[in-house]
Amino acid sequence: MRQSFLALLLMVLLGIGGAGSPGLCEDTPNARVVINIPSRTLDYWEEGRRVKTYSVGVGRPGFPTPVGTYQVIRRVLNPGWEHPYRPQGRSRVPAGKANPLGTRWIGFHPHQGGEYGIHGTDRPASVGKLSSHGCVRMRIPDAEDLFERVQIGTPVWVTHERIRISVKDDGHWATLHPNAYSKSPDLKQELGRILQREIPHQPLKDDAEAALLRALQAGKPVLLEPYLEPSFETD
Repeated sequence: MRQSFLALLLMVLLGIGGAGSPGLCEDTPNARVVINIPSRTLDYWEEGRRVKTYSVGVGRPGFPTPVGTYQVIRRVLNPGWEHPYRPQGRSRVPAGKANPLGTRWIGFHPHQGGEYGIHGTDRPASVGKLSSHGCVRMRIPDAEDLFERVQIGTPVWVTHERIRISVKDDGHWATLHPNAYSKSPDLKQELGRILQREIPHQPLKDDAEAALLRALQAGKPVLLEPYLEPSFETD
């Protein structure tokens, strides 16, 4: 299975055509891409602000998307693809929206002759699921949009955080997502780390932690403000 996966990666790269090569671009902006496995989301950040969130498909449990800190090493416009299990040239899919890679490839991690990447897909129903052989699938318009935002050297962080915080008009909402790769994170530690990172000026109220964890484990989004100390930030 894993040898077939490596062959798939290799044949994908052999089928890629277009511009882009490894290396750090000197004018890389203060931006980053954050892919979170349990929530199946890709966030694009700029100047410390989450600019946009996309739904993505990530690796199946047998072929996990590798967690770690990487960077964009290749940008390919209109990649081609060749089937890894048939004689070379017999089943090449030309560039275009019917290509399994869609119309854009953003490589971020070389791996044993192949490469993990973010790309479009001709199977939009697979987005939002554990569906790939390790790469990150996006709907074609989303992949095209992200392609224009990143450049060689843009940091790519792949995380496995079950707790995700989103900001809405009425406050901060937290959601607990299923465990994607049979990891067993300490939810108490994860909650503290994420709150400190994303809402540093509003610590939890005394004795609120256990109640918040119980609320999260009920499986529905939880409004955080009732569990937090009031904000003392001033303009």
